[in-house]
Amino acid sequence: MKIINTIIENDPVGLNLVSSSAVYSALEKDDRAVFLEKGYIALFETGEFLIREDEIGDKFFIVKSGEVEVFTEKSGQKITLSVLSMGACIGEGALITKCRRTASVQCLTEVTALVFNFSDIDKIIEKNPKLKKLLASLIEKRAESAAEKILSCID
Repeated sequence: MKIINTIIENDPVGLNLVSSSAVYSALEKDDRAVFLEKGYIALFETGEFLIREDEIGDKFFIVKSGEVEVFTEKSGQKITLSVLSMGACIGEGALITKCRRTASVQCLTEVTALVFNFSDIDKIIEKNPKLKKLLASLIEKRAESAAEKILSCID
């Protein structure tokens, strides 16, 4: 990971991505500026991991450009759960549940992402129940989809 911009507001595409995201919209107006201030933009090379399954999470991502593969490994078999691109939120599960990562996320191409350290945004998340509910719903949908894909590979 190479940090390329420490101020999202100086990047029109990044600012537009954040401000149009459901995460940003679910925040109270007073917390939106603080949320923006806490993020930075980073570049990840093809093949680089944003997240590794079973690690303790400490970052939340919004993909600005490029593609990532979300996958898990069961019984030595790699199971692709999804391919995500511009605007996708990644890492919200560990942010909300405080549990270990449930899948790996690897760059299929060069990826630019908006990055938020949990320690910087945790208090914002905690005081915004609407956002917590939105993220919990996203986690639930992704878990259902992942379970279906994993079960289809076992049959």
